[in-house]
Amino acid sequence: MKRKIVKFALYIFTALTVISSISQFANFQFGDISILKNNVLVLGITILLFIYYTRLNKNPQYAHATLNTEKKDKDQSSNEFFTKPKTTFQDVAGLEGVKDELMEVIDFFNKTERYKKMGARIPKGILFYGPPGTGKTLLASAVAGETKSAFFSASGSE
Repeated sequence: MKRKIVKFALYIFTALTVISSISQFANFQFGDISILKNNVLVLGITILLFIYYTRLNKNPQYAHATLNTEKKDKDQSSNEFFTKPKTTFQDVAGLEGVKDELMEVIDFFNKTERYKKMGARIPKGILFYGPPGTGKTLLASAVAGETKSAFFSASGSE
């Protein structure tokens, strides 16, 4: 295969040399021979590369694939982003005022029927804000742990 490509390249370059020699010594007028020579050279190199790469990938190598026939549990814990935290407010030190306010919201989530009878609307969520390192994620995890609900953690840089 490589010999054929080399032979083909030699034929093209030999033909270009012959055309160049004829144009110089015999003073033939084929139009502007330098443009013809450049076009033939570009076309020849393109054809060579095309042939080379099509022959190169004729027998592609495949990686061995294995099928996992085990059924995955329908448990949501297999999802790496989904967790049911075991963190509670007993694990959070300090922030007593914030914890008291959050306990009211947690009570609302845990006893929704009682609050609905009074005509209260269920809150859509809680917004934590503040500088980094002040316990926002820990409090959110504790709220999820107290309400036994899902906790999805996402970083702004991700």
